[in-house]
Amino acid sequence: MARPIKEIAWETVDGLCAIQCTGEEISSVLNINYDTLNRACKRVHGVSFTDYYKQKSQSGKVALRRAQFRLAVEDGNPAMMIWLGK
Repeated sequence: MARPIKEIAWETVDGLCAIQCTGEEISSVLNINYDTLNRACKRVHGVSFTDYYKQKSQSGKVALRRAQFRLAVEDGNPAMMIWLGK
């Protein structure tokens, strides 16, 4: 008899991907093994967790870039201006 399938809170996974948490950290928060997360991702979304992570982490990168530009432009933060200029 097989084990029951673990339910994954994909909204939580998406949020953790957005803030650049690793797969191991995400699986730890969900209290599951990383392999279970990877298998669930393949079963539900049809892609490996690595591919899913790449897709979902982009929104976090966009939010971070937006915040950096806000600091540089609106606040005139010199360190952020230099950082973004590189």
